[in-house]
Amino acid sequence: MGPENWGKEFPTCGKGKSQAPLNIKGPFEKVRFSIAPDYKQGQLKIVNNGHTIQVNVANGSKIRIDGKPYDLLQFHFHRPSEEKIDSMASHMVAHLVHKAGDTKLAVVAVLETSPPNTPPSTVPAFCPRYL
Repeated sequence: MGPENWGKEFPTCGKGKSQAPLNIKGPFEKVRFSIAPDYKQGQLKIVNNGHTIQVNVANGSKIRIDGKPYDLLQFHFHRPSEEKIDSMASHMVAHLVHKAGDTKLAVVAVLETSPPNTPPSTVPAFCPRYL
């Protein structure tokens, strides 16, 4: 099931205005907030959740956004990326999912940047095709 059908299966997704997949268009401005990563080494648990490969992390890693701490919960992969930059998708994206307290989420997307014309076959085979 691709993103075009999410609203049918999950009605809340059909009402949103700012959710994946995104097409982020330039021109781009300099970031107006600070992001300070503080990631620690620790035990990882790799899970195939049927949607993607997810890696759950031990407590202790976080980012601070304008000084507010967000704990890293897990990271997972999508191939190709859900996000596009000026209508161009990347071969793969890693989403680092963070949570502040019991409420707010902060997801950092790290887009894989291969040299131009790199065939998708060079992307790790363990990452399931998402779209």
